[in-house]
Amino acid sequence: MMEIERALKAELEAVILMRLGDQNVRSVDLDSIEVSEENFEIRITVFVKEEADPRELAQGYFGLTSGVRKTLGDKWRNFFPVITPVSENKVCA
Repeated sequence: MMEIERALKAELEAVILMRLGDQNVRSVDLDSIEVSEENFEIRITVFVKEEADPRELAQGYFGLTSGVRKTLGDKWRNFFPVITPVSENKVCA
């Protein structure tokens, strides 16, 4: 079973925070990362602590997937990251 290394998780948090940080995001925490070898997906659930309206936050999603893919590097190049941001116990719109 393939897993994401701890150091890479920290790098992913930093990239996500940097991308969303302009949208009044205070912090991001990777709630879970699941690798599906069958579907070639990496499902990333991110808890976002923010002060912005979720619709404003959604503007920061543009380019987020490509930044995450770059951070994942060559080892994970065949896997597509599915990123689900969650804020205050609800999925961000």
